[in-house]
Amino acid sequence: MTTEFQQREEGGDSYHPWVAAVVAGLVAGTGMGLILSVGTRLLPLIGALYGMGSFVGGWVAHLANSVVFALVFAAVLSRPIVRRESMSLSTYVGLGVGYSAFLGLVTGGVIFPLWVNAGIDAGLPLPFVPIPGLGGFGSALAFGFAHIVYGVILGPVYALVSRSVPTRP
Repeated sequence: MTTEFQQREEGGDSYHPWVAAVVAGLVAGTGMGLILSVGTRLLPLIGALYGMGSFVGGWVAHLANSVVFALVFAAVLSRPIVRRESMSLSTYVGLGVGYSAFLGLVTGGVIFPLWVNAGIDAGLPLPFVPIPGLGGFGSALAFGFAHIVYGVILGPVYALVSRSVPTRP
């Protein structure tokens, strides 16, 4: 009789980690994007960094970023040393929140300001105010909250789609 872990290791009825990452990235990115589109005017800024300085361009760029970051999340979690660990769904929520908090600090606190301040002509539709303001205290709070929402969704969706957590018969 094989265990759930052995079925996952042998490729039982699980999805490939990259497929699970794309699905989780799109779902988590949508949740985060909704927060950003309601609480801030950051989506056009995100799109402008890729030459698409509109609301729709921001959504496209944001969802693409969300998938790329979810693929990195999956790359780490699909390592054999990590897969051998027995993790619950709540562990995946914690991993997702920690990962998204790290992403928020790196992307919002380092990459975005460097990109804009490096003089890249992205045709930004709004003036850039350096961190911590990001255009105001409300925008900074929404940006941080949106990243937490991303992580709260990313971790468990990835775990469920990849069948990384034991399922009950």
